[in-house]
Amino acid sequence: GPTIQDLGPGSYVVLATDINGCQDSIQLNLTEPFELEAFVIQTLDVVCNGESNGIVDVTVIGGTAPFTYQWSTGSTDQDLNGVPAGEHDLEVTDAHGCVDTITAVVSEPDMLIMTVDNVTNATCSGIADGAVTVAGSGGTAPYTYFWPELGVSGPTATGLAAGVYEVSVTDENGCEASLTVEIGA
Repeated sequence: GPTIQDLGPGSYVVLATDINGCQDSIQLNLTEPFELEAFVIQTLDVVCNGESNGIVDVTVIGGTAPFTYQWSTGSTDQDLNGVPAGEHDLEVTDAHGCVDTITAVVSEPDMLIMTVDNVTNATCSGIADGAVTVAGSGGTAPYTYFWPELGVSGPTATGLAAGVYEVSVTDENGCEASLTVEIGA
């Protein structure tokens, strides 16, 4: 017959014969696309703990364009922008319904926190000889410390009278945490 279906890739010869016995043939080469494969090219992790600014860059090879994308986040874009830390699944479907599924992992630093390492209370009320030392952890080192009421930088503030003092820490990515410390007399 003039039509044949469900052929795999390969070389096929079609022979046609008319009513008078005349013949002609043609060779057909059927190919198939390369296997559909999606790959994570680059992942940019969340900058500060708890934010949603992660990025996933994906590329697709093989298959037959156009492709459709379905992320577990609900996005139908090829790449993800502005996502939180975690696993994000992608299902890519090509024009023939072939499917590939991958998972991209976006990480985040630990939460930036600050703790009091040492407090030295003022010796007497009205005497400014107290001190306090704090330490940052989590986030992304190195850390920068600032005591806004005192205009002092660094993890240690000295020459303090009894009272309450605020200190902030900023990590390399600009993430911030703050703490209040009470100096007694």
